[in-house]
Amino acid sequence: MSKRHDQSDQAMPATENPGPMFSVMAAQEIPRPKDWQDFQRGCVVLFSAELKDPHAQEYGRHGQKQRGIDILGRRNGDPRHLVGIQCRRYVEPLKYAAMLKDCREALGIQAGLKEIIFATTAPSDTKATDAVLEVERLLRSEGHDLTVVLYSWSDLELKICQHPPALA
Repeated sequence: MSKRHDQSDQAMPATENPGPMFSVMAAQEIPRPKDWQDFQRGCVVLFSAELKDPHAQEYGRHGQKQRGIDILGRRNGDPRHLVGIQCRRYVEPLKYAAMLKDCREALGIQAGLKEIIFATTAPSDTKATDAVLEVERLLRSEGHDLTVVLYSWSDLELKICQHPPALA
């Protein structure tokens, strides 16, 4: 059986610059944190860079009711665009009921959250992705101007590689 060659199989000339996508594709395998504390602290560093908010920080402390989020930040430093991040060091994908419960609690903070991000060590999963989309749809139908996003561990690995402080 002969291998079919097309342009995608050919080497890129040395004069061409692969552009910013090259660094995204060159992600490396990053070991999952050993405990939830390390994961949450690492997420503070990552999302401080990702949101471009040097003031992103853990919301409350261990033992306090955190009302559905672990980290609070502002996208691009905009005080009107608050982002709540829920960090879950899980092996199994997140479920619809848990995400909806966390979102409802987070909306109770009265901070006017514009985004809720679930950051998890669980693998990518179509059911979890469908569930987060359904949670967002439901909350929007109730009048919440809100984006809800789920990052699996493979998504987080890509983001970590884009931000040197997080990779360090």
